[in-house]
Amino acid sequence: MNAVFEPSLLFISDESWLDEEQQDAFLEHLMSHLNTIDKYDLTRIWWTEELQRVLVEMPQMHPWYGSDLRNPIISILHHQFYSRTEDFVEDAFPCKMAPALVSNYSNTTVLEHFLKLIHALVDYEEDFYLCVGLANRLLNGNYSFSCDCHDKTPKHFLLNQGKDWLQYIDVAAQFFPSTIEEFDDKFELGMEIVRLRDFEGKPYLFDFEFTKKIKKSIVKEKKYQIEIFEAVVRKLILTPEEAGKSDLKDEFLKRSKEYRFRVTQRPSSTRIHYDLGDENQLIFLEYYGEGEHDDGL
Repeated sequence: MNAVFEPSLLFISDESWLDEEQQDAFLEHLMSHLNTIDKYDLTRIWWTEELQRVLVEMPQMHPWYGSDLRNPIISILHHQFYSRTEDFVEDAFPCKMAPALVSNYSNTTVLEHFLKLIHALVDYEEDFYLCVGLANRLLNGNYSFSCDCHDKTPKHFLLNQGKDWLQYIDVAAQFFPSTIEEFDDKFELGMEIVRLRDFEGKPYLFDFEFTKKIKKSIVKEKKYQIEIFEAVVRKLILTPEEAGKSDLKDEFLKRSKEYRFRVTQRPSSTRIHYDLGDENQLIFLEYYGEGEHDDGL
């Protein structure tokens, strides 16, 4: 499913651009979407020839002036945006949208072309993500689209800010490694998403590493993939005392002189064993799946 960028996310008036605070807020908001999409390879952005013409032809709007490229952040912005666009043919007529959008840009024809793009997506029954600018965020509800030629519209999912993308990522499907070779590229990205989305971005309290043995045991797991992500992240954001009192049931094993914590509760009782490294480091040793929880004792 592709995304649509509402015009106030892409364009800003000259007056607002000259206000440093407003310019910074605009760029931060737009970059939060582009950075998240790019980092996790989430989607493409529907775009049309007519919208492109508005973007490049005179009179131009910020941040798409050639002179804006002197700012290295805007150079990155241009590259990230253009590398993600995918062409679509706009409809001959715009659809209706409610509530009405706030226009904080000078060339208002861009709104008409945006609504023609939405109308084309309705015609082709294309579901889409709707990313909106700062002035058009909705705390409650969603936008609706309508026209006289279609009884129903495709699904669309409102994203008020860049971090809203995280709720639409299937972490297990996209980032759980299926081979040891994939582990380093995928697993820590999945951990990061879980930490930001499910644990309010709490910082890790420990450095960490994964042994080859645990990588090998984790990639075999087919059932408790998201639970592994969640348990590892929780272990890293909790103090030892908090981890011991939580349902992780963090404990020291005298016989093997290792530590372990639960990934899932009984009856499956899957666990991860770990050891302490130097200078506040955790070394994750091995994952014990269902039916293996007494192994390693």
